[in-house]
Amino acid sequence: TRQMPDEGEEDDDEDMQLKVPFVESLDIENLVIHYLLLDETEPLEIKLASLGKDDRAGAETVVLTGAGPIDDIAFKLEGESGTAANLLETDKPFPFKYQFDVMQAVIHAEGRIINPRGTADLDIALQVEAPDLQGLLALLHETAPDIALSATGRLAGTLAAPRLDDLELKLSKDKVALQLSGTVGNLLRAEDIQLDFSSDITDAEVLASLLPEQSPHFNSLKTAGKFSGSGDDLLLSDYTLDASGPGGLKLGLAGSARFLAATQPLRDVKATLSIASPDTAFARQFNEAIPLMGPLAGSARLSMVSDVLLIDEIKLTAGDSQKLQIDARGDIKLGVTAGKIMLAGLTLDLGLQAPSTTSLTTLTGTDIPALGRIKAAAHVSDSGGPTAITELDVKVDKGNDLQLTANGSLADLEKLDGIDMTLELTASDLNTIGQVFDQTLPSEGAVKYSGRARGSMANLRYNGRAYLRNTTIGTELTASFTGKRPRVTGSI
Repeated sequence: TRQMPDEGEEDDDEDMQLKVPFVESLDIENLVIHYLLLDETEPLEIKLASLGKDDRAGAETVVLTGAGPIDDIAFKLEGESGTAANLLETDKPFPFKYQFDVMQAVIHAEGRIINPRGTADLDIALQVEAPDLQGLLALLHETAPDIALSATGRLAGTLAAPRLDDLELKLSKDKVALQLSGTVGNLLRAEDIQLDFSSDITDAEVLASLLPEQSPHFNSLKTAGKFSGSGDDLLLSDYTLDASGPGGLKLGLAGSARFLAATQPLRDVKATLSIASPDTAFARQFNEAIPLMGPLAGSARLSMVSDVLLIDEIKLTAGDSQKLQIDARGDIKLGVTAGKIMLAGLTLDLGLQAPSTTSLTTLTGTDIPALGRIKAAAHVSDSGGPTAITELDVKVDKGNDLQLTANGSLADLEKLDGIDMTLELTASDLNTIGQVFDQTLPSEGAVKYSGRARGSMANLRYNGRAYLRNTTIGTELTASFTGKRPRVTGSI
């Protein structure tokens, strides 16, 4: 070792001054380091077969070399820098160049520290090449996909506030390409972030690891966007997502959002969503009650203020008007609190049309007789109370032979409470009604029927009147469907 005199001191006062010792030369062999990672019981073993430093008096540079294994995987370290005297005694730039090699991965840093005893300005070029990122991180007992990493950048700013400029990072393999570029104004504080990113993924294994477990099957995912701000308040802008699956399944998302360091981090969402599919098969994995029909096309706008996520301008069409078609238009409000999502409001206009009522069999799972063409509309709302059908209008017609209309409301859709429905039926003759049920009835002339149901599933009251020529048949029923068996009483 050697002691360096403090700046400005005289040699005859040397014994009175505090000396700064530093290592002039160093040789280490066969040093074993056990490093225990957080939450692990097996330590990481690093063996330094050799580590050498040569900083002789009068030398212009310091040479550093090292080699050994990390968990039996060989590594090599080599480089050179300015001298310790250069760093401690003067304000000249302190140059250095180091390279670390392990598992075909190369980490290279080269540059200088300007005015090291003052502001310590940085001018350092960084480069990382890791053809096997999965194997490299496995050395640190971490997991990663089978992918290659390539990154370059430049450290600027100061030691107290380092800035990362000209970042170019790429993760790639045969069917994966991810890119990140831009700057970070202050690495230590994660401030002044300006980053662009993009991805193009067609690898099934990688897609499965990125997407939620119950998401539809996609075979292609493309994203792009910009990050700006800080780690505590990060803005995502110009974001686009395009996903596609087999048979023409497509999902699109575009917009912006903010991420805060808070219990509920997602804020200020503004986005548009679109979906298209040849059928509804992908949706049946979420709910098997969804009928198989197609095609499907939809769009919506997403926005979030505070803890309320609004999905509005919903436009969804499923099916074919020549078979069975369902439309939905409206808005949905969701409350997001402590990671939980709750319905906070609902306004939907639903429509249904089919050339025959038999098409409803796919919806109900029960055989529906052929009454004729059907067209239905409903207004569903939830404004702080129970979800209700405030307007329902159903029309069935079979030309001049049969017309059926039903309209009304349902105050509580979940409990089937607050029922108020009216029914009107007109048939050209009695046999027309019989044919619906594969029965032959006498042709006794036109038939008219009207009825009204009110109440709840616990107490449903029904009144009806049938008119056939000069005959009138009245019906008064009271029913309850809350027990093990329905209970019906009444008179005809």
